[in-house]
Amino acid sequence: MPNINIVSTFIGVLAAWVIIAAVMHGLSSFFGGRVEFRRTFEFVGYGFLPTLVGEVITVPMSLYYISKVELPKLTVQQIQQNPEIVKKMMMSIFHEVLFILI
Repeated sequence: MPNINIVSTFIGVLAAWVIIAAVMHGLSSFFGGRVEFRRTFEFVGYGFLPTLVGEVITVPMSLYYISKVELPKLTVQQIQQNPEIVKKMMMSIFHEVLFILI
């Protein structure tokens, strides 16, 4: 499953790159620009380099820390008797993981 997360993250960044390049190229053409799409795509790509570097760093860290989380076993009866237990459990997990990732 982690491989899907990594692939989908990079596909999302690349899709955003193409979409933003298309929008920028359209705006450029609207205002009289005469640059090829390839050149616009290249310049928008330079703006995405920090994002790609950040993803290369944060995705493996996220996968590492999330894989270390141990979820306590809860029965349906425990949840029905005390729904607050789920909230407390989730907050303790999210607090720890998010603090490390941030």
